[in-house]
Amino acid sequence: MLQAESWVRGKLRDLKDGCDLQDWEEVAQTLQRDMKDFENTLIKLNQMGEQLMWRSSPSAEAVRRQLLALQDQWQLLKQTAASQSKALGGLRSLQDFNRKAEQLEAWIKHKEEKPSLAALLQESPDKIQLTRRILDLKQEEQQFQSLHKELNSLAQKLEKQGKSESRNISARRKHLNKMWLRLQGTLKEHHEALQLALEVASFLQQADILLGAIHAKQSSICSTGKPGEGEPCQDRDVRDIASQVMMLDVTVSQLLNLQPSLAARVTSKHRDVKESWAQLQQALRYQKMC
Repeated sequence: MLQAESWVRGKLRDLKDGCDLQDWEEVAQTLQRDMKDFENTLIKLNQMGEQLMWRSSPSAEAVRRQLLALQDQWQLLKQTAASQSKALGGLRSLQDFNRKAEQLEAWIKHKEEKPSLAALLQESPDKIQLTRRILDLKQEEQQFQSLHKELNSLAQKLEKQGKSESRNISARRKHLNKMWLRLQGTLKEHHEALQLALEVASFLQQADILLGAIHAKQSSICSTGKPGEGEPCQDRDVRDIASQVMMLDVTVSQLLNLQPSLAARVTSKHRDVKESWAQLQQALRYQKMC
């Protein structure tokens, strides 16, 4: 009996002293196991006490009082453990809310800066890199959209608990929701800029491939022996190049309508293609004259 009383008092004292939130989960698990074991001890003590009282022992009344006192202390221990677990659970939820709020706020601030098309093309001039960035942005949006929903759900639960921090939690939740709404327009601009950068990168790659085909055709003309040699194949290649040049003309027009600031970069490459194409046509005319 004395050991049982001492154990309960010791556990109550430990709970009163408290511990760090990080340690509480382990402490709580250990306490639950110990309390479950102690319940068996308490059952045995009650059985022994009942036997003593049934025999009308002189110490029966003292035993009864001790058992009642122990039972009261046991109930107090269970209530204290439950209350502390609830309080620390609320604190853990609050810390979780603050951590998620900081994470979301940092991401929003990072994405608030409007993208520069020139910077995108400088950082990721390749089609594959730009496609990856588009996919990464979509994945990020999905991830932080889920975080935003989690944050609102957690905040509303904490607000309903009516704790002293409820007002601060509510204010921060509303502030983050406003930031989130404002960000949607900027995210749309991000997607549009990335898509336009991808189109520019595709144009530049297409132009380089076309320049390669034009130069290859010029080289083949120079190395051709007699006029008319390989003409069917040559005519087909030239028609294909002419078709690609026309498509490139349309692409340039579309890009400049969408983003006039691209003029220097796009028209320079387009001019290279047109000049090379003109030189090829001149070489073809010269070949026919020979």
